[in-house]
Amino acid sequence: MQVEGFGGEVQIVLVSAKTGKGVSELLEKIIALSQTLTLPHNPDNPLEAVVIETHLDKGKGMVASVLVKVGTLKQGMQIFEGNQEVAKVRALFDEQGMVVKEAPPGKPVEVLGCTRLPIIGSVLRDQPFQKTVKEVPVEMKKQAGAMDFLTLESPEQSLKIILKADTAGSLEAIIASLGKGAVIVGSSIGDVSEADVLLAKSTGSFIIGFNTKLKASVVKLAETEGVILRNYTIIYKLLEELNEALSGMQEVLTKERELGKGTIIAEFPYDGKRIAGVKVTGGRLAKGDQVKVMRGEAEAARSRIKSLQHGKEEATKVETGTECGILFDGKVDFELQDAIIAFVRS
Repeated sequence: MQVEGFGGEVQIVLVSAKTGKGVSELLEKIIALSQTLTLPHNPDNPLEAVVIETHLDKGKGMVASVLVKVGTLKQGMQIFEGNQEVAKVRALFDEQGMVVKEAPPGKPVEVLGCTRLPIIGSVLRDQPFQKTVKEVPVEMKKQAGAMDFLTLESPEQSLKIILKADTAGSLEAIIASLGKGAVIVGSSIGDVSEADVLLAKSTGSFIIGFNTKLKASVVKLAETEGVILRNYTIIYKLLEELNEALSGMQEVLTKERELGKGTIIAEFPYDGKRIAGVKVTGGRLAKGDQVKVMRGEAEAARSRIKSLQHGKEEATKVETGTECGILFDGKVDFELQDAIIAFVRS
C-alpha cells in the first residue's frame, strides 16, 4: 500500500480515540473521497444489509446492528437470513439512538423485532435467498466452538468451558483466541443462568462470563454445586487466565506444577466460616485453584479456593506481594503461618 507523500494515493490521518484529535479531519476526508469515487447509491434496489453485531438487551430483546449496503430498510419490513426469516422490523434506531422509520444505503441502524439473532457478517435481505452451502471442515467447526468434548482422545488434557458473553462479536473474538485444549461445551449470548450451572456440573466444565450479569441465585447454585464461575469485563484478562490454565494442563502429565504460594498471616470469622488472611509470596493465587495447605514439611489439607477478597473488592487473581482473604471450598483446619501452595496436575 502506497500512501500520500510517498508516491501513493492512500490518505493518512493521525487520530486519537482518547482525545478526539483528527476525527473531524478523518470524517472530512472520507466524505471527500466518497464524492470523488462516485459510489453507487441504490435505495430502490432489493435490500442487502450486513450484520455487524448482535446482542440481547433487557428492554429491547434481541437486537441486530446492521449496515445497509443496497436498498432501503424500513420499519415493518420482513427480513431474511438465507431462506429463514429473522425479524419483522419493529423499530429502527440510528447511531445516535434516535428512532428512524427507514435506513438508506450506508446507514447503520439497530434492528428490533428479531425472532433469533443472525450470524455476524451475514447478509440480510427482504426476500428469502437460497444459497448453496459448502461442507464446513472439521477444524473450522472446532474453532467455531463445536461440541466435540465427548469424542476427545485425551479428555483429561482439555479444559471444558461454558462461555457466555454480552454480544456475538465478543463471543466470536474469545472463541477464536482460545488456545489449543479448550473445549467449548456451550456458548451463547446473555447472562449466566441456572441451566448453565447444571450443565457445567454434569459435564465438569468451568463457566466463563464476559460483560454478563450474575444473579445472586446463580452464584449461590454454583457454590452449592461446586461449579467454578468467573466473570470478566476486560477481554485480555479473560484470555490471559484461560490460556494460562490451558498451558498448565498441557505441560503437566503425571506431576504437579506450582502456580503460586502464600503464607497465612491472619484469620477472620465471616458468616460462621473461617477466612484465611494470606500474603502471596510467589507466583499468583486465583479463584478456583487447587491448593495444598502445608504445615512445615507436612501436608495438612487439600482444597480449592472458593473465593478471593482483595481489600473490599472480590478478585479473581492476586499476584506476589499482595495480601488477600481466602475462603476455602469445604472445611479446612488451617493455622497461622501455614503455607498455601496453588498447583495444577493431570
